[in-house]
Amino acid sequence: MIFDPNCDHCQRETDSIITHINKFKKAQIIMVAYLGHGDMLDFYHYYKIAKYPIITMGSDPKYFFPTFYQVHNLPAIIVYDKKGKLKESFDGTVSINKIAAALN
Repeated sequence: MIFDPNCDHCQRETDSIITHINKFKKAQIIMVAYLGHGDMLDFYHYYKIAKYPIITMGSDPKYFFPTFYQVHNLPAIIVYDKKGKLKESFDGTVSINKIAAALN
């Protein structure tokens, strides 16, 4: 998930993912913020990301991921299978059910 810690849509998507974390038991979630590291840390603590071992959060100060994935809207969610093959990508807010379905 490519996100901006100050984006309302990204915050709601994160709320939804955490609320439905049981749908992602077999997934590894990587959250990448491309803005300020301090804002990302505040987001990390606010959502208590450390409680979820399947979530890893990092920053992308060089703006690599939004450019590579040609992101137009946030949050951007990119789904890969276990073998590293791109399955689906979502630009902007997407339902948890669509994300979960892409994982299967």
